[in-house]
Amino acid sequence: MPSNVVSLAVSSDSPGPAAASPRSPAQSPRRLRGRMSLRPARPYLLVILAAVVAVWLVLVLGRALTQLNEASERAAAVGAESAALQARLEAGQRELELVQADAFQSLQARSYGLGREGERAFGLEADAPPPPPIVPLGGQSAPLSRTPLEAWLGVLFGP
Repeated sequence: MPSNVVSLAVSSDSPGPAAASPRSPAQSPRRLRGRMSLRPARPYLLVILAAVVAVWLVLVLGRALTQLNEASERAAAVGAESAALQARLEAGQRELELVQADAFQSLQARSYGLGREGERAFGLEADAPPPPPIVPLGGQSAPLSRTPLEAWLGVLFGP
């Protein structure tokens, strides 16, 4: 009885026991080619479309965030520049107030020899020796010809 079952399952195109198996290597590509289509099914197209839209959204949102970050950096730079310019403007206004003050103008006038009545202008000679160097506190100083006590006694009682 098994031979009858096998013979019924085998198509009439191929006689013999080699063609008895339902999927022989020679027939399977032909069968699959006939049933297989090159066009993907509708659910696969929807998944591919959703993936493309998701990638597009990620790229668009990423670019928007990048532009927002650049704009905030530019705003911070403009704010810092504005603060620097504002400080410079305020310094200029303070300087203008100082220059317009009477005390500053009289000081500048004295530097040109335009003093008050009774004042005598003076200046150093061109070949005058330089002043002695100023030694910072705690530094090596030049040896004193007189001690501080002798200097005080000279001031109080005369040389």
